[in-house]
Amino acid sequence: MLALAGCRVDLERGRVQRPGADEEHLTTKELDLLRYLAANADRDLPRAELLTEVWGYRAASRTIDTTVKTLRRKIEADPSRPVHLLTVHGTGYRWVSAVPRPTPADDGLVGRNAELEALHEALRPPGALVSLVGTAGAGKTRLAQRVRGEDTVWVALGAASDADGVLAELAAAAGVRTSASGDPIARASALGAQLAPVELVVLDEAEAVTAALEELLPPLRAAAGGTRWLVTTRQRLAGPDPVLEVSGLPLADAVQLFRERARDEGADCEQLVQRLDGLPLAIELAAARAGLLSPATMAEGLDRSLDVLSRARRRDRRDAMAHTLAWSWDLLDAQQRDDLAAIGAFVGTFDLRAAEAVLGGRGMALLDRLQALVDASLLRRVGDRLDTWTVVRTFARDQLESSGRAAEVDRRHARWCLLAAAESAPNTGPEAADAARRLRWELLAAIERASDDDALLSELVEAVAPSLMTRGSNALLLRILGEAIGAATRAGDRDRAGRLALVRAWTRVQVGDGEGAEEELWAAAPLVDHDRGQRSDRLRLLARIRWAAHDPDGARGLLAEAAEAAGDDPVRRPLVRSLQGALALGSGDRRAAATHLAEAAAEQRRTSELWGLAETLALQAELAREAGEAGWTEAGEVLRIGRALDEAWTRARGLALLAAAHLDAGDLEAARAHAEEARADAVRSGNADTLRRATLRAAEVALHADDLPEVDALLEAVGLPSATGRPDDGDVVVEGRLWLARGRPGRAVEVLERGSLRACGAWLAAALRASGAGDQALRVAQQVAALPLSAAAAGVLAVVEGRALPRAEGWQTMRDGLPAEVRLALEVAR
Repeated sequence: MLALAGCRVDLERGRVQRPGADEEHLTTKELDLLRYLAANADRDLPRAELLTEVWGYRAASRTIDTTVKTLRRKIEADPSRPVHLLTVHGTGYRWVSAVPRPTPADDGLVGRNAELEALHEALRPPGALVSLVGTAGAGKTRLAQRVRGEDTVWVALGAASDADGVLAELAAAAGVRTSASGDPIARASALGAQLAPVELVVLDEAEAVTAALEELLPPLRAAAGGTRWLVTTRQRLAGPDPVLEVSGLPLADAVQLFRERARDEGADCEQLVQRLDGLPLAIELAAARAGLLSPATMAEGLDRSLDVLSRARRRDRRDAMAHTLAWSWDLLDAQQRDDLAAIGAFVGTFDLRAAEAVLGGRGMALLDRLQALVDASLLRRVGDRLDTWTVVRTFARDQLESSGRAAEVDRRHARWCLLAAAESAPNTGPEAADAARRLRWELLAAIERASDDDALLSELVEAVAPSLMTRGSNALLLRILGEAIGAATRAGDRDRAGRLALVRAWTRVQVGDGEGAEEELWAAAPLVDHDRGQRSDRLRLLARIRWAAHDPDGARGLLAEAAEAAGDDPVRRPLVRSLQGALALGSGDRRAAATHLAEAAAEQRRTSELWGLAETLALQAELAREAGEAGWTEAGEVLRIGRALDEAWTRARGLALLAAAHLDAGDLEAARAHAEEARADAVRSGNADTLRRATLRAAEVALHADDLPEVDALLEAVGLPSATGRPDDGDVVVEGRLWLARGRPGRAVEVLERGSLRACGAWLAAALRASGAGDQALRVAQQVAALPLSAAAAGVLAVVEGRALPRAEGWQTMRDGLPAEVRLALEVAR
């Protein structure tokens, strides 16, 4: 039985029980989804995972949304404000299993059930001392108010600055007399005796007087006997007594808090409250602006300023987040202020080496400085790294820029980024992928701040380019590459300007601007051709473009020059060899293709050049398919490399190849799973050709599954630009076949005319014949007959002319020796 807010669900019988209402039935899929969500509670569940585990990829992704909507209607107390089944924008869904408890209207506390239970338990022993420690705005005071009883003395220490001030505030709050002079320890003992009848003393906002409290609390507690003590502070107290950390609210509670304060039950605020790290004060201040600004606008504004969290009229210095943090700032010494401001240079978590580079210093002295910020609840440990809260980071950045030290600290941050990029370049695996992701954001921040330093700007862009290319961030990369090439030229660094120009040309290929890429490459010649390696790169990329543009002779000539320029370079030589294999494969020379690709793969394995190896293996998998084999090994290795490199383009390529292999093997379930995942990665990659190929593969799978509406939708989505203005021949054949299968021979002709005669001629003849263009079909068939395709000539010609195919044993033998694509085209035409 699953206990939820307002109902109970019998997971065995699929029944929803509400007090005073009839039982409601869950459908099979609703029950399957609920069981899977409950088994994976408090975890972001991607839509692809739900499709795999609940539907087995039998349904389109929109089915998830429909099922979630009906499930919420049945199990949520208010489906418009779900507290269990939450949407995680850009990912999927999250299940929160804890039953929200009603909160009293007097203090407006939302959530904090676990913290309250821990606090009650820690305060149970007589004479207990418990500290609630957390950063500004975490809600320590409000949490303390929930344990406040009738026999509680509440002491506000915000105005106290020393031991005398603490004793004065304590006496005033308790309503007792105390001496204003004399030894503080003796006075504390006398005051503690007067507090003995009190059940609980709350010392609120104690961060400014923690040193005084460490001196006064022992005599106070000794004299007060069983009185319990609760301290709220951003600065930890020394000693062995319990400390409860108060951090941000969980997502569900943070969303609920914003919606309640904004009086908007359907506010789409998940991104905003996550950017605010769930800090209650920040959320409430943001909610106060909800009538003026949307949550999305506020989330964007946080990166620039804390003004969005400021109120027009402030009752006191802590009415706004910036003023709350300013109070913490005032409590720091000069070194701590410098360190916190310098942390504003980071945009994410950082390790000790990064702190050494940006904050300066090393060893125990630096550790002590960092610990001081942790103790002040302005810095926190996340795993083996350090981090701070978004609002604290923004405040620190403001302090850095107003201090006049921003340029110096930002330059140190940029140099650390460049060093980290150089050291991380050869690494692979999940941990390396996470590190690359973190470093990418640091580099982009450094680029934005380096606009006045041409040399540094161009160096930073060159360092971040590989990471942006693997993530498909091509539009951003093109923009900053243009700026960086100009910066490198102004700085007199022609070598770097040339390298960046090559990267920009390749990026244009990625987004489908082949013509622009070719212009870029010819223009880059004066900058790069003095270097043999860069000249080889330029010529190789030009050859790729020429081949795809149906100029095989031009491509071969450029590749010959590229090979000569590469010489014995262990990285560039196999790249040229691999492309030579691709040309041979496209020309139908399988033997030459196999030789070139095998040599390239062997050399790339020796040098561990994984990106190039993935490309070569993908070509070997395509070669295996042409020979009637599946290419499982090669396709699987491409996928493994893509995952190791965290590169969406390579993952998509491997997944599409595996989808084709599963389709050939008749495993429709696996083919569908791989095809959908390939499409998702292809979208992330930003590579036009990869997305086209993955979409066509998904359409093939949908056709085999007899999901004709999905086929039509995918075929309409295929109209994407190719990297060179003309799609790959293999893609053209697949798309042409699909249009023929959907009874659209005219559209098939339009597509197939864009491919080469060798690869697409048989299918074009079949499509022309099916569309009623018999004369054109005959002319194409005669052109195909002139090609060295074994018995294909006679077969295609016979079919198009309407003559019966020979049934003699000799014909059958010749027919079996035809390429698979030609045999299939003959069957369609017949």
